[in-house]
Amino acid sequence: MGKRKKEPRKPTNPYGYVAFSKDGSVNKRMFQLSGKKTLQEAEVVDVFASGFNKHSEGREISDIKPLPENDQDFDMQVNGVSTLLQVTELVDRTFVAPLTADEYNACEYDEYIQKGFGEIPCGINKEARDKVLAGLIRMKIDMHYTIEPGKKFWLLIFSTHTDYWTEHSEAGVRRTSTALDTARAELGLMDDVLFDEIWYTNLITKPIRIWPAT
Repeated sequence: MGKRKKEPRKPTNPYGYVAFSKDGSVNKRMFQLSGKKTLQEAEVVDVFASGFNKHSEGREISDIKPLPENDQDFDMQVNGVSTLLQVTELVDRTFVAPLTADEYNACEYDEYIQKGFGEIPCGINKEARDKVLAGLIRMKIDMHYTIEPGKKFWLLIFSTHTDYWTEHSEAGVRRTSTALDTARAELGLMDDVLFDEIWYTNLITKPIRIWPAT
């Protein structure tokens, strides 16, 4: 009997949000994705599909099925249209720098984030943060995936870095981040984007469609 193939592990950071109640109480809710790659991606797609179905009027994702390794990640139906889905993570290590106490006190960064209670805040490289989304999309496009005829092809980017925002409402006005604007500008210059649609989710707020931008 041959050895059973060990399932790849893919550690990821916990994520969550702080809820403020009318009675003045504050509750912090935290979540953790599975450390097993296949389960983790399935959890991400379930969260994405739930948010998509809630906020995308007239469109619905259903019949989500994982595909074999070395293939696309998932097959799903979008209003009856068979759609292949690639899933990839945007990790914060590309723009978040751990600091020593001396480095933090030197105030060399414009922005900081504290990952845990009592921990020394990390510095945020704003230039790297604003470019990482476009770079990740470009990397996936450059992989030149083979697409089955008659199927749509989507890319889903997720992040557990809940402070990495792409779009939000401010005083009733929709605002987009430099990272999102940069990614859309680069995609607009490409002759072949490869993906029919590109989406982003932070697993907390509603999914944001990066491409097409309208």
